[in-house]
Amino acid sequence: LTCEQAVQAGELLIHALRGPTGPDDGVPVLTRLRHARFKGMVRPGDTVRTRVELEDQAGPAYALRAVARVGEGVVLEARLAFGATTALQRSAGA
Repeated sequence: LTCEQAVQAGELLIHALRGPTGPDDGVPVLTRLRHARFKGMVRPGDTVRTRVELEDQAGPAYALRAVARVGEGVVLEARLAFGATTALQRSAGA
């Protein structure tokens, strides 16, 4: 669940970076989750804060770094890669 939270935070960051988009601009899709390091427990009732940062961008491809914390402790560090795809839109119209 912590990885899922990081992925969704990454998608929000990409949306904020891209600004308004049209149907031909594609949808960001997770293509790779690398170097995921789980460094602590998340227990019921904990508040998890996730920070994602853009490391690199090449066209519709984005490389992000994610860090999730509970209190001051790190519970997850990971590298995320996203690519924008229009495949779903094309298949829906077929």
